[in-house]
Amino acid sequence: MELVELKPIYDKTSYWRDVLDSIRQYFWETLYKPLVEIFQEGAGIRFNSKAALKRALARGSVNYVDGYFSGVFNASISKDLRSLGAEWNRQRKAFKLGWGDIPLDIRTSISVGVLKTDETMRKFYKKLEDMSEKVDDAKFTVNLNKTFKDMDIQFLKSAGNVLAVNPDISPAMKKAMQTEYEEDMSTYITGWKKEEIVKLRKRVEQAVFDGFRADKIKDTLQSQFGQASRKAKFLARQETSLLVSKYRQLRYEEVGVQRYKWSTSHDPRVRQDHKDLNGRIFRFDDPPVVDRATGKKANPGEDFNCRCVAIPILVESTV
Repeated sequence: MELVELKPIYDKTSYWRDVLDSIRQYFWETLYKPLVEIFQEGAGIRFNSKAALKRALARGSVNYVDGYFSGVFNASISKDLRSLGAEWNRQRKAFKLGWGDIPLDIRTSISVGVLKTDETMRKFYKKLEDMSEKVDDAKFTVNLNKTFKDMDIQFLKSAGNVLAVNPDISPAMKKAMQTEYEEDMSTYITGWKKEEIVKLRKRVEQAVFDGFRADKIKDTLQSQFGQASRKAKFLARQETSLLVSKYRQLRYEEVGVQRYKWSTSHDPRVRQDHKDLNGRIFRFDDPPVVDRATGKKANPGEDFNCRCVAIPILVESTV
């Protein structure tokens, strides 16, 4: 018997990047964008005297609590406050001014700011409630045609010269893999979205407790979206890696190739359990243990963050 190594099918970065863009877009459009819009600064408000201070109070970027003006101060707002006799308190990073010393028109603006805060938070809670009710109906879809086409090309280059192969994955196989992929992603994303809604509620409530400022809350939401994007990257890479691994197995078994040689990325990031598998031959239907601590078995690309590759082995008779 002679063992012939075929060219492997690689998991390309472009495969999961397309999925990542889809996940990011999904979360932005269905979760973060509607909330960010709630905290956009108000428009069309016109003031006369102490315009900068009144506008900031009405919008909620500056608020008055227990004798102190706190929030975001620019030169115009600070000038308005000092002209009223307010004094800067370095420790609290706020302007001190007694309620009795505040002119009636400024008191009105403070009341408007409180009302605007209440109205905005009511909208925020209502939006979260609506999202929570619909989260279980979330369906994630992504176009994998480009990925399947590219993997078909890789497969043809790998086995087409030595075996009679169908150049493209069968429609039935493609549909089954697409469906499984989207169902798995929808399950993960639904759970993840529920967690995000709870986190966003807590973070916004904390921002309000610290002193309501629309710009600060928008920054909070943007920051949380950045964290979600990093998680989305992990999810896109992991699930797409599983898809590629499944494709390898199905296509090679389809043409009678049952075995492969494990090949690592040959860099310091390779974990020891995977490094010990390098160069050894296994069967697609009988994967090796990839984590001795848990006993988990997997083919290359199926373990979390696994960058290893299955090099197909064709067994030829020498008789």
